[in-house]
Amino acid sequence: IMTPNVTEAPFNRFSRTLPQLTSGSLEVRLAQSEEDVKAAQLLRYEVFYEECGAQPNETIALLKRDVERIDDFCDVLLVIDHAHNKIVGTYRFMLRDAAHHYGGYYTASEFDIQKLVDVPGQIMELGRSCVDKNYRTKPTMQLLWKAIGAYIQLNQVELCFGCGSFIGTDV
Repeated sequence: IMTPNVTEAPFNRFSRTLPQLTSGSLEVRLAQSEEDVKAAQLLRYEVFYEECGAQPNETIALLKRDVERIDDFCDVLLVIDHAHNKIVGTYRFMLRDAAHHYGGYYTASEFDIQKLVDVPGQIMELGRSCVDKNYRTKPTMQLLWKAIGAYIQLNQVELCFGCGSFIGTDV
């Protein structure tokens, strides 16, 4: 298990923006405040722990939010349904500089990713992706992927990687 050498976050993570991306009542954007991040953590808790049966540690169980220190070093993508005033999808992005300040990438705690880290240019880890079960639709997924593409382009990302969980898969 990775034990990060955490320093202060290297940037104001709420300073990045994306072009306006909408579909009906849905909008996708980056988190702009700690409250936005907490709402994403709440959705992650609902999907990963309540719906999918992951086992929370004591802190996560108490807060009923999927909290991780690494969130302080990441940009958090949100899909918001303005008709119901709620966050219905999220993704977490970590760029190379943020990983350096955090002490590594989450994926490195699961796999040997040194060859990926050695790739020159900007690299990005994607993780903690989830969508509310009532919004697992084409429009929601298209917005998520459009936003990922816009983020990649804006940050000149050369390589993307990350971990994924597949519910019910018995390796």
